[in-house]
Amino acid sequence: MLRSFYVALTGLTASKEWLDITSNNIANANTIGFKKSRPVFQDIVLQNIFTFNHYSNTVNKITFGGGVFMPTTLVDFTQGSMKFTGRNTDIAIDGDGFFILANNNGARFYSRNGEFRLAQGTDEQGRAVVRLVHSSGLNLLADKVDPKTLQPTGKLEPVTILAELPPKATEKIYATDGSNLDPRANAIGVDFNPSDATTYDVLYTVQVFDKKGNRYDIGLFFKKLNPMVKDSDGNYYHTFIATDDAGNRYLTFANGNEYIEVTGNTPSISVPSEDKMRLITTDVRIRVGSGDIELKEVYWYRNGNNIYILGKDDSDNWYQLSADTTAPNISPADLQPAEVENTWQAFVLLRNPYGS
Repeated sequence: MLRSFYVALTGLTASKEWLDITSNNIANANTIGFKKSRPVFQDIVLQNIFTFNHYSNTVNKITFGGGVFMPTTLVDFTQGSMKFTGRNTDIAIDGDGFFILANNNGARFYSRNGEFRLAQGTDEQGRAVVRLVHSSGLNLLADKVDPKTLQPTGKLEPVTILAELPPKATEKIYATDGSNLDPRANAIGVDFNPSDATTYDVLYTVQVFDKKGNRYDIGLFFKKLNPMVKDSDGNYYHTFIATDDAGNRYLTFANGNEYIEVTGNTPSISVPSEDKMRLITTDVRIRVGSGDIELKEVYWYRNGNNIYILGKDDSDNWYQLSADTTAPNISPADLQPAEVENTWQAFVLLRNPYGS
């Protein structure tokens, strides 16, 4: 009689434990990374009784069940649903796998919960770092990558980022904006002045940094100029004006005076530590009055080793003033920039972070 009560009680206990597991699954329906469990039931053998039959000379076995119990549970790792959290540090696993976590002693743990956050700390060298840690406080481990080959090394380490990266000076500036300058704009007939917005058409600002991390603003100014020189064969020629840091203009002369060789190659910009304005590159023509002929415009250009001077009067008649393998003997004082059309001139202006 007592045994019957005990067997019935095991069934009630097993049912209660099943309800506990089901309730826990329902309660954690919205828990990130939670996987539901199911019970595993097993019957209990309470007693085996053996009897001997003298007439048939056989042994009979009688088994009395002792009820049921739940020795373990099984976790269901079926893929769950994903949702967008808006946090850049939250990660989800699609398919098999676990996040590998570790405590400060190196003991490893595994989780499907991808809710991570950034935590400040220090590395072995005492530098301030930021680590990606689990919501439980454990560090996320990742496969270290060789910085030279960018291939994984197979060594797991905590995801660590230096809190302050060493400053790196700006070396190159690439223009990828893709904006088109308006070809319908009129040429501006006054000298360029970075403080006067009426002397240029477009201004772009680019931030650069020196090796100490100081920020500077580079202003790229674009000014509409007049057309290039075109000869009778349909060839176009360019004239370039170079300036020093003080804004003085130079051309190449044959009398031995100091000169600056100017070419049409892609320019490179070096950023000085002090505020200076520098000319990057420009395609222009020049205008002078020379000798007894009053010329409306004068064009200077180089083709290979030959240097030419062309002039045009008010009636648009062209004159070849000089053609030499060295350079025409003209005075720099007679030359001044022209108002130009249908070409663009780019200047660069440096401004310190305080706006001066």
